[in-house]
Amino acid sequence: MQQMNSRRKVKKIIVVEGQVAILPCESTLSSRNTSAETTLLRWFHNRYHKPLYTLDVRHVNQQSKSFRWSDNNARHFPSPDYEGRLYLELNSEIPTLRIDPVLFDDHGRYTCQVDFRTSRSVSSYTDLRVIIPPKGVVIRDQEDRKVEGVIGPFNLGETLIITCEALGGDPLPLLSWSGTYGNSTGAYHQITTNTTSTIKIPRLQRNDQWTHFTCTARNSNLTLAKSSTVTVEINLPPLDIKMEKNFLEPLSDGKEVTFTCKSFGSHPRAHIRWCLDGQSVTSKDVVAENGNLTISYHQRRSSSQDDGKTLECIVTNPNIPSFILKQTYTINVHCMKENRRDEWLIHFCFAAFEKRSIRRVC
Repeated sequence: MQQMNSRRKVKKIIVVEGQVAILPCESTLSSRNTSAETTLLRWFHNRYHKPLYTLDVRHVNQQSKSFRWSDNNARHFPSPDYEGRLYLELNSEIPTLRIDPVLFDDHGRYTCQVDFRTSRSVSSYTDLRVIIPPKGVVIRDQEDRKVEGVIGPFNLGETLIITCEALGGDPLPLLSWSGTYGNSTGAYHQITTNTTSTIKIPRLQRNDQWTHFTCTARNSNLTLAKSSTVTVEINLPPLDIKMEKNFLEPLSDGKEVTFTCKSFGSHPRAHIRWCLDGQSVTSKDVVAENGNLTISYHQRRSSSQDDGKTLECIVTNPNIPSFILKQTYTINVHCMKENRRDEWLIHFCFAAFEKRSIRRVC
């Protein structure tokens, strides 16, 4: 695909490297207005003294009204420096030089010159500009390491700095950022130079979790943009803890009871463990589908031996060992004795579980 813009007597053509450049020889239009016999059609590049393509028509009968540039008697002399990439198209209204594929070094001014046996030569000019699209985009962290996909995990309050750089490209690509970061309440700073663009978040917040940053490089509307995306992962401490039980007090001795401990807001998912007077007890964990809620169950048989003991639910984040949430219950067991005629001693035991306040240990 190419873009043309005619100004004055110089035609401007923009082509992407690797595509086809078609350069018209408008000098031939002027040659129609003269009766002089044409001898040569030659193409020149401003960086070379020798013609890069010559069409010799001196052996063509030009007295005939049917004279055509494509006459079989015309002789073609393409420059070997272009390694077979030059083609002279003669079937259109005016001859055109086709460069296929075009290389970046092909840029410059091309002159198409028509020589006559008895008249002055006529020339037309074309400026060829070759665009090199960027090869890709690289995002680096503040340690200058290449990052992609999910980056982190970071901790709350940390500073995030990522820099985008385009690989290659002529002219220099323009860099731009897009993504979901505009929906966050965090503060973002963008610094862009001629070759890089940097995003800085002074303090990562909970709302920055899973934020997407996409850096795009583009240097022409004739090329496809190159982009790279990173997603921010943050270690998040649990927000709350809630302990529940499945029974009403008083509780008879020997009954199966279930305690439930819930915690949400942690990433990665919270770890929940149970302790009875400082000793670990068994539990079963369930994680909600979104991974944000963790539920743990502890089952036990009530016993008078639990009297006065403390049951703890302890919530931690494996990546933030200094942050701990706890909630406790104290088990009180009351036993009443009743004498009957058969002198059997029957014990009625009642267990009451007293809820204590939540403790955060940071």
